[in-house]
Amino acid sequence: MVTRLAVAASGWQVPQGVRGPLDLIAGLAVPAMLLAYGMSLRWGPVPFVGGGRREVVVASVLKLIVMPLVAWGLALAWGLEGHALLVAVVTAALPTAQNVFLFATIYRRGEVVARDAVFATTMLSLPVVLAVVASVLMLFADQISVLGSLAVIAALWAAVIAAMWASLKDAVS
Repeated sequence: MVTRLAVAASGWQVPQGVRGPLDLIAGLAVPAMLLAYGMSLRWGPVPFVGGGRREVVVASVLKLIVMPLVAWGLALAWGLEGHALLVAVVTAALPTAQNVFLFATIYRRGEVVARDAVFATTMLSLPVVLAVVASVLMLFADQISVLGSLAVIAALWAAVIAAMWASLKDAVS
């Protein structure tokens, strides 16, 4: 990162012959991480069957309940309202990121717990996000399109949950 900042500050441009392959590799990072996670669901132990259930429950409660409440409090303390408040709290209520699973895999520590925490928070985040949106809308209904917000959130999470369910179904069969 320091090297990148130095290059950007100097104005020097990476030659296209070098930059092209680097951009391709960088563009592969997120899809490769998602593929690795999907393979762990398919070929790993069935979610929640192995050990670490207590850790998964604690991580899920912290991520889906405590974190949005803290974000809500901080956002109100900073004077946010309307869309800004909604964005802050919904972002805090999103599922555990794939990078948690990635780091667990790299360091070979808590891989099943990380995988199950990502799975649990993804499955449970839809009702949490809808509750957050409903709560914010009750406070600031005149500033936000209720149907638009709910439709976008519901469509996105329906697609995510359908994909996760299909992966789990394949893993069990």
